[in-house]
Amino acid sequence: MTQSGSAPKTDPQAGASPVAMQIRDSIVVVSADDDRFRAALDRAANLARAEKRPLILYDWDAASLLAAPVPTFWSGDGPGERPDGPMDPDELDKAGRARIASQVREYRAHGVTAGGWLPAEPGAEALAAFAMKNAASALVVPDDLPGVDKLAPKDENGRDRSDPTSPGSAIRIVRAPGSTGA
Repeated sequence: MTQSGSAPKTDPQAGASPVAMQIRDSIVVVSADDDRFRAALDRAANLARAEKRPLILYDWDAASLLAAPVPTFWSGDGPGERPDGPMDPDELDKAGRARIASQVREYRAHGVTAGGWLPAEPGAEALAAFAMKNAASALVVPDDLPGVDKLAPKDENGRDRSDPTSPGSAIRIVRAPGSTGA
């Protein structure tokens, strides 16, 4: 995992201009292979647009698949086969995550720089660790996300990084209405 993507990419289907996707200072939002987290997605997109930050759709369901969500070093066609930054819609399609690709295209079509992330580890703790490791600006989650109480990212000394009074705090936890049950 690196903190920024590689060369700028263009998504002709969404009409997006070339962007170098990055995670640092982005807004990370929980997404899924259906629309059950739509309220969180829309809230995050509005924040990203207002703050002029990239939006990373973190695929909550990807780590629960029976196989790795993206090729590993051993199963891919060689080094560099696993994306080192947020994935564009074509990469998401190739990884079998068509719904996430569609969501990324939708937000790009509405002027938001967006990409997808397919985590290898499941759960709220992995989500919080991802946001902290990559210095995300905000983490947007539905109120009823399993493990939402574990989302306060901790620094190396165990201090809560989401507390605005904490030294070195950088990640806001933004809650959205719960899932739709889709």
